Amino acid sequence: MRGILTQLVIDTFTGNVSQALNYKQVSAKLNINDDETRGIIHEIILDQVHKGLIVEVEKGKYQMKERENLLTGKVDMSGSAYLVVEGMDEDIYLAPRKLRNALHGDLVKVFVYAKRNGKNLEGEVLEIIERARTEFTGVVQINPRFAFLVPDNKKMQHDIFIPLDKLNGAENGMKAVARMTEWPDGVKNPFGEIIHVLGVQGAHNTEMNAVLAEYGFPLEFPAKVEQESNAISTETTKEEIKKRRDFRDTLTVTIDPFDAKDFDDAISF
Repeated sequence: MRGILTQLVIDTFTGNVSQALNYKQVSAKLNINDDETRGIIHEIILDQVHKGLIVEVEKGKYQMKERENLLTGKVDMSGSAYLVVEGMDEDIYLAPRKLRNALHGDLVKVFVYAKRNGKNLEGEVLEIIERARTEFTGVVQINPRFAFLVPDNKKMQHDIFIPLDKLNGAENGMKAVARMTEWPDGVKNPFGEIIHVLGVQGAHNTEMNAVLAEYGFPLEFPAKVEQESNAISTETTKEEIKKRRDFRDTLTVTIDPFDAKDFDDAISF
């Protein structure tokens, strides 16, 4: 019980870094009214003052330690999660419960705890300044009352909850692209919607489009570009033929598909 309360107290101060709070105000923010538990909260605050995490800024009022303990950097989830700060040699470890819904590549503000002997620097995400990405490719899994997109990217460690009215035609087992729409505090999975249905998992075109989507390439051109492209004549004029060496009557075998724009893997005889 005390361990859970300690974490709740720390979370309250980290969520209100610019505000000085007394133990009664902390208790109120946690919806705690009984005197015994409020007394325990007071003890926890004094204990954190002794540890150097919290400071008494005026009599009976406390605050997270000064802002030199706040750093801004990007989350790296190559294995465990770390904060990488430009120009700083040592990365800061972020325990899973300290990530506050931050994802790989996100720009975040982190509170850095006082370093303990022999321990690596550790911190806690206070604010997600900018998401690295909000769209993910993956496989759709549909249940009778809800659905998820299971991301292909292993650094995205949370499935995306998709309401059934946000599937946009995706069927169970299909590859699709989902956009995160919200992630309420205290909820394990982000909410999202399907924005592109890529097709049947394993099909060549599906997997090719999945790779494009994963790396941020557009899956379709703007309507104006399509219109201008369709307006270009595909007729080969006599003037154009005169500029080229004509192989149209030469039998040629190629591994290129019929719609290739250049036939560079071919033999003729």
